[in-house]
Amino acid sequence: MKAVVVTVLTVLVALTAALVGIGAALWVSADVDTVGERRFERELRIPPLLNPHVDGADREVFELHLREGPAELLPRHGDGTATRGVNGPHLGRPHLRGSSSP
Repeated sequence: MKAVVVTVLTVLVALTAALVGIGAALWVSADVDTVGERRFERELRIPPLLNPHVDGADREVFELHLREGPAELLPRHGDGTATRGVNGPHLGRPHLRGSSSP
């Protein structure tokens, strides 16, 4: 009886592994090219580039302010969504440029 249970479990594990492998192969080889099929209604919003000022200790300092504001996440969908961002309603990281010297 014990040998039968072990054999059945081994077969089930092997079948599961085979199905997962087939599913992964199909997923990886799937064609996801949508060029010409999708129309973009809005430009990608990139926050303005922030340049630092040099303080009295010769350090580069960025003026960053957390702000609330509306952002239109879905086109033509009301007054927008309340968001919080850095120096405006920009979701994501601020766009910073500093020097590479210590």
